[in-house]
Amino acid sequence: MPVDTEVVRALANNPGCLDLYTWLTWRCYQAREVQRIPLFGPMGLGSQLGVQDYARERKFRERIRQWLELVRLCWPECPAVVASNGAFPELHQATAVREKRGV
Repeated sequence: MPVDTEVVRALANNPGCLDLYTWLTWRCYQAREVQRIPLFGPMGLGSQLGVQDYARERKFRERIRQWLELVRLCWPECPAVVASNGAFPELHQATAVREKRGV
């Protein structure tokens, strides 16, 4: 799975955001078409990330949006968006590793 080690270092102090970043890099790398992953349920994003249960679903949605903003600071081309109804993130095929320019 291609991850940018500089991004991993930048997100190391935010484990939830780092989990989302690595999950996104894997899912976007593997995507062949648009994917919609539910936020909740046994196959939902919360279960896949292994985050503790949030008392309110709204709080988890807010947290995902916050983490996604941080991910975009490091990976501006990140093709993931949370649906306007907040039910699922939608993502497309992409690679998170940037080409290294001149050494």
